[in-house]
Amino acid sequence: MAGKVITKYGGTAGSSTEIGNLTGNDSMGEVVDIDGDDGNLEAKIAAAIALTTMVGLWQALMGLLGLGYLSVYLSDQLVKGFTTGAAFHVFTSQVKPVLGLRGIGTYNGPLNLFYTYTDIFRNLGTANQPTLILSAVCLIFLITVKFSFNENNWIQKRLPVRFPVPSELLIVIGGALASYCMGLKPNYNVSVIGNIPLGMPEPRVPDLSLVSSFAIDSFAIAIVSFAITFSLAKLFASKYKYTVDSNQELRAMGCTNIFAGFFQCIPSTGSLGRTAVQTSVGGQTQLVSIIAACLVLVVLLALGELLVR
Repeated sequence: MAGKVITKYGGTAGSSTEIGNLTGNDSMGEVVDIDGDDGNLEAKIAAAIALTTMVGLWQALMGLLGLGYLSVYLSDQLVKGFTTGAAFHVFTSQVKPVLGLRGIGTYNGPLNLFYTYTDIFRNLGTANQPTLILSAVCLIFLITVKFSFNENNWIQKRLPVRFPVPSELLIVIGGALASYCMGLKPNYNVSVIGNIPLGMPEPRVPDLSLVSSFAIDSFAIAIVSFAITFSLAKLFASKYKYTVDSNQELRAMGCTNIFAGFFQCIPSTGSLGRTAVQTSVGGQTQLVSIIAACLVLVVLLALGELLVR
């Protein structure tokens, strides 16, 4: 949703012409690409900053007005249905990098999974074999550690201290070392992250003159992002037996997006995949997120060059 707004209105920031205007019908499987080289990256960044800030303002306002009661419409059945659907999308998003496929479009709108899998099956012949082998090794390692050690009560009860093996972290370290030592990108055409620029982006004041163009779009994003985040919150609250305050969540999301708008971020929302990974490795409090954020900050400020290859 954010990508469509940025693509559609990115040309209005510092430009008299609208670039990247969306054409066609989403329901027909339109491919939306906001990374194209259409010559107006700064305009798109300005639109993204304004959009994120506006989403945050909407959410903060709804939180202050106590509109979180609308969450009563997010029934358990709706949350479980959403979670199941999201799981399909999360799984599908990983098929392309796991197989090393080329020529897979990014689709929005109804039937986007159908169009994505059509592209996947059509391009199976282009799968990169080294990428496929590396993916298989990583998956086998993750599954083996998970079920033979981390979730094996017989082994865990016999250890002096119960602890999970950080298999995900080991995979990241092992993958980085393999990429560096074997030259996976130049020798085997395996996709890598590439250059990681050091440092934080300089704060920029949002150009609020743009918000009138997409006020309705930003309100829709504010509602959808809250619904996604609160649905995930209810899901894990039910699993771990705690309660969540919908108005507090709205205020927190609003403050997050307003602050993030000054640092060139897109609107934030909950992530099913990352939350599941965090809980699977034993994370139970917000301290985990603080530690993770600090580690990302260290990478951005000092270690990015070590991960380039």
